[in-house]
Amino acid sequence: MQDITKRITRMRFPMLILEVLIGDPIIEKLLTLTIRISMGIFYALLSVLDRFFGFSLERFIIRMLQLPFMRETVIKIMVMLRPIMRGIEPEALYVFAQVMRVRGFREIIMPMVMSTGLIIETLAAPEVLCNMGRKDRG
Repeated sequence: MQDITKRITRMRFPMLILEVLIGDPIIEKLLTLTIRISMGIFYALLSVLDRFFGFSLERFIIRMLQLPFMRETVIKIMVMLRPIMRGIEPEALYVFAQVMRVRGFREIIMPMVMSTGLIIETLAAPEVLCNMGRKDRG
């Protein structure tokens, strides 16, 4: 996985094109508009589900994490993604820097990503880490 990530992010010309495209003011405004519209639809859908059916995304995530060995599985998946992060080349970081300049990404997506800290704290509970090496007993 690390080799594939290195090959993709090492390609300078496509990464340069992405960097220039995302840095263009018109593309940036289009990306921000797209992010705002999609998040508005997402929030509207969640509020309709909550109002009529009592469905809350937070309660759903909590219930999913209460299933047996679900938290351990999520941690294992996160650990499996680690080689992808190791394989990122500097060219991809330039593209990421341009993405971070997009207003919609900074104002909408980053706060949502940063709010997942409580979920990660739940995943790293002592009983979860204690069960990491155990197999299912049932």
